[in-house]
Parts: sequence; C-alpha cells; structure tokens
Amino acid sequence: MLDIVFYSESWVPFNGRTINDAPLGGSETAIVRVSEGLAARGHCVSVYSRCGARDDSGSVRYRDISEFESDNVD
Repeated sequence: MLDIVFYSESWVPFNGRTINDAPLGGSETAIVRVSEGLAARGHCVSVYSRCGARDDSGSVRYRDISEFESDNVD
C-alpha cells in the first residue's frame, strides 16, 4: 500500500462530490477519477485542492491547499 498525494492549484474548487454536482475541467476530473481508482486498490490517497473544507466522506481524503505544509512537515 502506498501513501499518494495529489496537489492542485486549480482555481476551480473541488472535492470528490463536486464531480456529481457541477462541471469540472479535465485536470480536476482526472484527479478525482485517478484518486478514486487508486483508493479502490487499497492505497491511501489525499488530494489537496481549493476545496475549502475537509471532506472524508469517500475513500479519498480531500484537504484545502492551505493545509498542505502543516500536514506534510516531518
């Protein structure tokens, strides 16, 4: 099992539920779909985007990009 992180500075706010509620661009859609696929294979996947708030409702953890440094400091 791997710990995988995606980081998106896209101006489009998104999390795993956005794809069902609003149109997304290609890169945002790819991050959501690839993240879901990797999580389904047992990997621990986190996505940092302009999501605004934490979202742990699915198998992928979504965090706002403002939390990236504090979450990933050794």
